[in-house]
Amino acid sequence: MCENFVQSYKKELSKLLQKSQEEKDICWELDLCVRKQTVRMIGQAVCTWGPAYWCKNPRTATMCNAFDYCKKRRWKQD
Repeated sequence: MCENFVQSYKKELSKLLQKSQEEKDICWELDLCVRKQTVRMIGQAVCTWGPAYWCKNPRTATMCNAFDYCKKRRWKQD
């Protein structure tokens, strides 16, 4: 794959390398850079785990701002 790339872009690579640019500039010029993104995955924050987690005890309910919800809907006394 690398050899095919070099063969296909030999002229462009040669021109860029002669300009003595920094590597990152060459990568940007060739559109080879991948932007790093930080993606927060669902579920990393424990309070996104839902009522089963929120209402497991008063401490987690308070931490997830769900105490009233848990008291009314999960901890009902019959």
